[in-house]
Amino acid sequence: GGVEDGGGGKSLDSLKPTRIKDPAGDEFLAEWTGEGGGAADYARQKAAGEKWANGAKNPGIDAVYQDTQKKLADAGIKQVTAYRGIRLPEDHPLLADVRTGKVKVGDTVEINGSSFASWSGSADAATTYAQKAAASLSGEKGKHVGLVLERVVDAKDIVSGHGLHEGFIPDEREVLARSRGTQKLRLRAIH
Repeated sequence: GGVEDGGGGKSLDSLKPTRIKDPAGDEFLAEWTGEGGGAADYARQKAAGEKWANGAKNPGIDAVYQDTQKKLADAGIKQVTAYRGIRLPEDHPLLADVRTGKVKVGDTVEINGSSFASWSGSADAATTYAQKAAASLSGEKGKHVGLVLERVVDAKDIVSGHGLHEGFIPDEREVLARSRGTQKLRLRAIH
């Protein structure tokens, strides 16, 4: 797996990240990634990203998105495969299906998740997150379940990420993506 186009051509890994020239875009990315030693203002930027993904204007995100779309088009990248580690709390409707085996690794699941989220080009990074999230958020064994989800992200839904802009942690191979409504995702692992 990895972050590559559906045709097996160029990948985000093959691109050289650059600094965005637009000041509002640069500020957005610096706050998202915590670049330059400052603490990432993730919560504020996530909220702004959610609004943007649902139609609100945001000059910083607009600038980053337009720059990303040009880079992807120039590289001929039409889609990437990305992974996300999540935890299912005890009250999540999917949890019963996971615990009873009705939903298994390899199945397609429907998730109505965030409209603006960080994914990873590394299944290993997503797995580590799912394992840590399930373990650290639960004082009781089995109270939370971690999942690794796999998504094919169309280029039009990629906002930024490693290989595109500076500031992203290389090992995480982050892909910042938007989505709308319910997503059909492949269940890659259960922890």
